[in-house]
Amino acid sequence: DERESRRSDIEHLATSLVGKVNECVAAIDEERNGRVQEQTVSMKRVGEDLMLLSQRLDTEKNTRDSEVSALRAEVHDAIGNRNLADDQFK
Repeated sequence: DERESRRSDIEHLATSLVGKVNECVAAIDEERNGRVQEQTVSMKRVGEDLMLLSQRLDTEKNTRDSEVSALRAEVHDAIGNRNLADDQFK
């Protein structure tokens, strides 16, 4: 009878232990899923920020290139006009 009681207690403890382990596994899985979701949101934000930054850099580069081209044309015209004035002066 005592043997049966011990066996029953052991089975009860084993069942309880399995239940606790399953609870821990479920909690770990839930925490992992939460972290993955947070990381996914963070990565999406980083990607969006990088795309926006890239667009801004492209816009700035195009503006700068355009202004440099305009300045180059003005300098070229000024040098051409000066040379023309020098030729007329001679």
